[in-house]
Amino acid sequence: IQSDGINYIAFDGTLHNSISIKEKLQIKNEIADADLILAAYNQWGEEAFSFLEGYFSLCFFDTKRKKLYALRDPFGVRPLFFAQSSGFIAIASEIRAIYSVIPEIRNFNRSMIFDFLLWGQIARHSQHFFSDIIELKPAHFLVYSFEYNTLKIKPYYALPYRSCVGRFETDVAHEAVVTIKQLFFNGIEKHIKKEKTLAVGLSGGLDSSSLCCSIAALYKDFPLTAFTITNECDDGESLLAERIINKTNTKWVKVLCTSRQLLDELEDINYYHNIPIFNASSFAQYKLMESAHQHGFTSLMDGQGSDEMFAGYSYYFISFINELSSEWMCKDWIRESKCLSNANLSYKYIVSETFKNYFIQIFGKKISTALSRKSILSCIQTEARQSYFHQEGSFNSTKETLNDYLYESYIEHLPHILRWGEHSAARFGMDCLMPFADNKALTEYVFNIPSIYKIHSGFSKFLLRGAMKDIVPDEIRLNKQKLGFYTPDICWISEIANDIKHRIKGLPDPENIINKDFIIKNWDTLFRSNDQEFKRFIFRCFSYLVWRNTWE
Repeated sequence: IQSDGINYIAFDGTLHNSISIKEKLQIKNEIADADLILAAYNQWGEEAFSFLEGYFSLCFFDTKRKKLYALRDPFGVRPLFFAQSSGFIAIASEIRAIYSVIPEIRNFNRSMIFDFLLWGQIARHSQHFFSDIIELKPAHFLVYSFEYNTLKIKPYYALPYRSCVGRFETDVAHEAVVTIKQLFFNGIEKHIKKEKTLAVGLSGGLDSSSLCCSIAALYKDFPLTAFTITNECDDGESLLAERIINKTNTKWVKVLCTSRQLLDELEDINYYHNIPIFNASSFAQYKLMESAHQHGFTSLMDGQGSDEMFAGYSYYFISFINELSSEWMCKDWIRESKCLSNANLSYKYIVSETFKNYFIQIFGKKISTALSRKSILSCIQTEARQSYFHQEGSFNSTKETLNDYLYESYIEHLPHILRWGEHSAARFGMDCLMPFADNKALTEYVFNIPSIYKIHSGFSKFLLRGAMKDIVPDEIRLNKQKLGFYTPDICWISEIANDIKHRIKGLPDPENIINKDFIIKNWDTLFRSNDQEFKRFIFRCFSYLVWRNTWE
């Protein structure tokens, strides 16, 4: 906690634009980020928040006005939670810090638990697993007046974006690619300037390869070490990662992850994440941070945020195709349809997903869920299932344009993805650096570009692929397969299936949501099927029950 003699501040993070703020305040001497924020607030009041760029969460007390402020960075790289009741307000970067000292706010959010089990979803709930602990949204601040005993939450920034599809022009695309490359490099430089050595999580995909290759291009002799997850089931993306290692001459550390580690360490991992992990990728990310820490690093750079910004997931292609159709852009629609192989998609997939979306629009998400996840719903207690489907506002509406979809993904969903990397890093006293998620200039520029440039000739991430020409090897830059942060989750779940079965059978379910008797009775039939979503559901049940019985 720091003070300027008037106000007190607790700050965690880094400002990217401290130099420009110092210039506006005419400060010439060196000053810590926390002190700079106080100086900006003393000069401009709440308006100062709109000037802050970087990744951070903070809390400070204005002694003159008797106001307590809490603030979260523009894109939600750092988490922040609060709880209010008669006589107190609690603010922390982890929910455990709140519920561990205030027993009366330990009420569980059953709807959140259901969403987690059914979908692996936490983004729809600001309360996460506790009804009375609320996550402060990115780009928002909380102000509590001790004089009037009032709490208000206000936005201090809103990401501008264009919803239109546009018309593709080669010259415009080239200009965008050049600008994106420079803005991306600028963002990396802001991180690198404070680092003497750095670890990078390298999967062999476009995002992490862009980070490694860009750092190597900008800083020829920078001591960079890449960490790659490996497993005993298959090669994953390690062969592509090796291609990047050879090109950049980067030191390489392979981190072996196994199903036995997942089983043995799940309780600890859930504890440090404060909530149960929903897939094996979060476990692998945790082990990546652990290894980087063991090798002496205090920071690890991660490629999260690129998919949500540049349209990296296959389901974005469906939205794009539908947008072209609704705008009667026949030539563009035909071109993209002919290039499905570049998207690693098939006509069958396009038709299937399009039909599913129309079905949802006509009959509603509730009926669609009941039909598509029938085996999973059978594993949920009847009362919990009925309560969930009868609640109001349970499901999101369909977005009309690709940019609408990307905007929602980046603003609403991405912060909940970033939390896994951030909490894993915090567990080992590290920073998780995310140049795709905290670069305000790059984000604003990309979201001002019409969606016609985000996917082109079947290629997702068309703009990023163009920006990385001659930087990332074409074998990876033009790779059509999207694996993300790959882990062989089905293989791992199958290897520890018997252990999972016995743990589910033996662990209590205080909220009585999971129909454990049905699961155990029908285990052989359900688990031996080819239904991968069911196996992932079983893992979520296991993870939740482990967390629910050890969270205190």
